[in-house]
Amino acid sequence: MLVNHIQVAYVLQITPLEAKFMMAPHIERIREMVIPGKKSLDKCARLVRETDVVESLLLNIRFRHPSPELDGKDRIAYTIEKLKEAPLNLKKKIADDPGCLKSGKISGKFRALNSILEEESIKEIKEILRLRGGHIGRKDTAMSQKKRRRVS
Repeated sequence: MLVNHIQVAYVLQITPLEAKFMMAPHIERIREMVIPGKKSLDKCARLVRETDVVESLLLNIRFRHPSPELDGKDRIAYTIEKLKEAPLNLKKKIADDPGCLKSGKISGKFRALNSILEEESIKEIKEILRLRGGHIGRKDTAMSQKKRRRVS
């Protein structure tokens, strides 16, 4: 399964920069930039773009689990497949997140789900957020109400 650095970071619970460092040796464009003695892989890893994708098997992140069903499976691909199968399992966590509620869309630490989930699932989650409180406009915040009272 082809994955980008945002998906890797979300699944493995690491920072996007750490995910870029993991992916950099497997991206041909970056491998060509690395010049021994002049440009190190560390400097080139920061050049990984959102559009750069890598086969998840190359990252060699596998389950070590007592269950024979999971043992040895590709952890990144397995997790992404399970998220795609049941996207609404996360709806309560997303709906309780104040950042998502305020913006009315999937944002913050759940931002990676925008590249993992399908459009239909994203629309369903946005609809749930809209029903729950939705986008809080700038005029409706408590701070802006205080400013309006001072002016009048």
